[in-house]
Amino acid sequence: MKKAVLILFLMVIAIMIIFPDQTASRNKDARRPQQNYFSVSTGCGATFPLGDLSPAFNIAVTPIAAFDYNFIFRWGVLGLGIFTGCNIQKTSDEAAYQSLFLSVPAAVQLKYTTNSNFPLYGYEEANGGMTVNMFRY
Repeated sequence: MKKAVLILFLMVIAIMIIFPDQTASRNKDARRPQQNYFSVSTGCGATFPLGDLSPAFNIAVTPIAAFDYNFIFRWGVLGLGIFTGCNIQKTSDEAAYQSLFLSVPAAVQLKYTTNSNFPLYGYEEANGGMTVNMFRY
């Protein structure tokens, strides 16, 4: 498995070197915003119950969203924003008692993206906040 991931990574690097984006090679700043900007990021994940409760609970889908205002500096982009999502997990029909678990995170987000003339760049993110949980029988 590790060899396959390494080979795939090397293939991607080779493709980026052999077929560079012509617009970016003519004008290095063509794809970079020239002023501060607002961004929205979305994602989705799954929650798999483990342990003794795994037969009773279903798999849950967890959508997430982040809203950031990004400040452009010479050394990179610094984003400040909020992060939220929702996780709804209910018991399966075979469970003895029907219940519902709701979890909603609310956090402040700080992220940093490096400046790079290559398609690869560094990205770091830190979130801190709280989660509101509700359990209904």
